[in-house]
Amino acid sequence: MRQFVGIQYGIMLIVFGVVAWRGGEVGIFEDPNFRAAIGTTIVVAVLVVVLNLVVANYVGYYLARVTGRKLAFLDVCLQLPLIVPLLVIAAGLDIWFIRMDLTETVLDVVLIQLLPTLPYSIRIARNAYLALIRI
Repeated sequence: MRQFVGIQYGIMLIVFGVVAWRGGEVGIFEDPNFRAAIGTTIVVAVLVVVLNLVVANYVGYYLARVTGRKLAFLDVCLQLPLIVPLLVIAAGLDIWFIRMDLTETVLDVVLIQLLPTLPYSIRIARNAYLALIRI
């Protein structure tokens, strides 16, 4: 599988290199919109990773310490974004973002991208803290 993925990346880099640097015909790197899009993508990715780390660290620590009914309730709440189809949740959040005038902003994209990744990050942090507590 890794070899297959490596071959795909190699083909993609070759094709991209030929198209992008072919005598300046395409000139994709000279387009200011392309540079702005790459910058925005990097900002969104960094924000999502940092927010995932910060929120998952604190919530995972809390969940590792909690027991009983409260833990079961919080665990179900964390699993809801994974159980309910993401498209349904994203559509509902989009309506909420329209009302708050957050559409087509970086914050909108960051919050939507946190939705599927945050439960997994919290699970990883919780399991790591549980392993540390048992030691």
